[in-house]
Amino acid sequence: AHGKITLTKNNIIRTCKVKQPKSYLQRDNPLVEEKTINKDSLAFEYMLNALRLNTPVNLDNFSSRTDLTTQNIAIPLKGAAEKKLIRIKNNTIEKTPLGRRFLNDLLGFFL
Repeated sequence: AHGKITLTKNNIIRTCKVKQPKSYLQRDNPLVEEKTINKDSLAFEYMLNALRLNTPVNLDNFSSRTDLTTQNIAIPLKGAAEKKLIRIKNNTIEKTPLGRRFLNDLLGFFL
């Protein structure tokens, strides 16, 4: 199983546990990987969680939760909009039906 622990805006940890139930039960600590998300990955990390939902993404929330400005994601937003994966209106990002269908491609703009 994969997990995410948000301690503060800039202190996010991704975790991974062993895959097999038997191995999980045999270990004192089933955690096999723990990775701190660096500042360069915060935009992708936010979008990974926000864009998987079917509600519009408020750009003010992006800024307040990452301490980044929308200028940090201006190029990916423009590229995704040009490919018709998102619509930007009223300070929100809304996935198009194409964006929902090709979510991995949409998320790739933020890597």
